[in-house]
Amino acid sequence: MKPRIGYSIPFMTLTTNWIHNQLVYMQKYEPIAYADRIKDDVLSEYLSKYVYYSQDLNKFQSLLYRALRKYTGMGYDYYLFKKKNIVLIHSHFGDKGFDDLNMAQRLKIPHIVTFYGYDISLPEREPIWKERYDKLFEGCDAFLTEGSYMKKCLVAMGCPEVKVTVQHLGVDIEKIPYIPREIKSDGRIRILASATFKEKKGLPYAIEAFALVREKYKNLEFLLIGGVPNGNDPECLKEQKAIFDIIEKYKLKDSVKLLGYLKYDEYIKVSHEAQIFISPSVTAGNGDTEGGAPVSIIEMSAAGMPILSTYHCDIPEVVIDNVTGLLVPERDVESLAEKLEYLISHPRKIYEMGKNGRQYIQKEYSLKRQVEKLEDIYDTVISDY
Repeated sequence: MKPRIGYSIPFMTLTTNWIHNQLVYMQKYEPIAYADRIKDDVLSEYLSKYVYYSQDLNKFQSLLYRALRKYTGMGYDYYLFKKKNIVLIHSHFGDKGFDDLNMAQRLKIPHIVTFYGYDISLPEREPIWKERYDKLFEGCDAFLTEGSYMKKCLVAMGCPEVKVTVQHLGVDIEKIPYIPREIKSDGRIRILASATFKEKKGLPYAIEAFALVREKYKNLEFLLIGGVPNGNDPECLKEQKAIFDIIEKYKLKDSVKLLGYLKYDEYIKVSHEAQIFISPSVTAGNGDTEGGAPVSIIEMSAAGMPILSTYHCDIPEVVIDNVTGLLVPERDVESLAEKLEYLISHPRKIYEMGKNGRQYIQKEYSLKRQVEKLEDIYDTVISDY
């Protein structure tokens, strides 16, 4: 029987497919995943064999584990991992890692935490996280980040550099067909964006840049995948209003298509119709950042689209400026518009950057290769424990 890794995840949704992929592609280890909550019916038949969550408990079990957590400090996740004899806990997101610290110590097994983005900025927003992260950095065995920028952030926060490893998020190349991007016979050019409506995603800047370019090129269409989680997140509702205000200001209702959240296969299918992917991430007013780079950028580069993005966090490691896409400073609408117009007026560049992007993602962000590297990290941490 393969040794088991305990995946501890705060949530699983349509937008956390990079975690789902890691579970599916494991070879040397068997994943046992616990999620605090699951949304959007994301579990495939394969994943449902390995993912456990509190929503699946009956009323009696829920009360029992709630009482156990209150009186012992350990809840359903602890007893699940103990029963399954896991050999390592891999926590996803820094705050979840802190929550799991005592559990790993109680189980007497090594503990790895991956940081992704919002978790990096927690100490800026809530000072108590400075103290919590100090404890986490001391007590946890290893930390993973998407790229070198986030690694530097962790080290600057006090994490020992020797504990931090850059681990790229891989994408399933086989599920993302490469499509050479060319202007179709109808002359229409479609720009695609895909993101939750959060300030750090920079969507209002993308739409405004589109509006400026559309004044000259009337054959443009903007496809927007994403929305407001649960329909009631205050930050996302504010960002949604900003998006709608720009659409209204520039009279874009006929050229901006709001597609909402889509399942992965539908998202990939829609991407087939676009020529350019735009993702101008910014540092939000509350300090929130991408930390690494949006997975959507990796996926759409793999699909053969040039990427128009920003010099933000680890995005420059994923998007090679003037090779696989174009980068501009954060919140610079004029530069975004200028680069967008450049691509539109140079269709050969759309094709070439898209082709270069596919080749680069195959080499550096292949899911199979990255999961192999991840399992090698597990080997090292377990043997050193």
